[in-house]
Amino acid sequence: MSLLVVVLLTVAAVAYVAYPLFCRQREGQLAVLAALPRTLVAGGVAYETEDEWAVDRALGKAGSGQPELQASFVEADLEAEIERQVAAIRTERREARASKKRTTCENCGKPFQSGDRFCARCGAPHPNVCPECGERHRPEDRFCTSCGTALLGGYEQ
Repeated sequence: MSLLVVVLLTVAAVAYVAYPLFCRQREGQLAVLAALPRTLVAGGVAYETEDEWAVDRALGKAGSGQPELQASFVEADLEAEIERQVAAIRTERREARASKKRTTCENCGKPFQSGDRFCARCGAPHPNVCPECGERHRPEDRFCTSCGTALLGGYEQ
C-alpha cells in the first residue's frame, strides 16, 4: 500500500514539473506576455473582469456589443520595466561584491583602501598587517610570511 502511495506521489510531482514544458505558446507570443493581466474594453470603457462588465450591462450602464480582450501593458513598457529591474539587480550584486571584498576598521567601520596599513579615520592598525614588519597577510594566516611573527588573526591565537 505504501509503495502505491509513493508511486502516485512521484508521478504527481513529475507531472507538476513537466506540465509547463509541454504547453505550447502561440507562435510569436512571448511567454511573459501570456501571464500579463488583461482587461475587457467595451464601448471605450475598461473592465477588469467579465463579471464587472456583466453587472454594468445588467444595470444598463454598459453599451451593447461584445467586449474586446486587451493586454493592460504595452510590450515596450514591459521591456523597459524588465531592463530597469535587471539594472537594479546588477547594481545590488555589484555593491554586495564590493562590500564583501573590503576589510573594514574594527573600531570605526570605515573600509580600508588597498595599501592602507592604518585606518584613515581613527588611526587603528589594519587587521591583516603584520604588527612586526608591516607586511599584508590573509585573515586565516597564523604566521607572517615575511618575518615569521605569530599573528592573532589565524586559527590559533
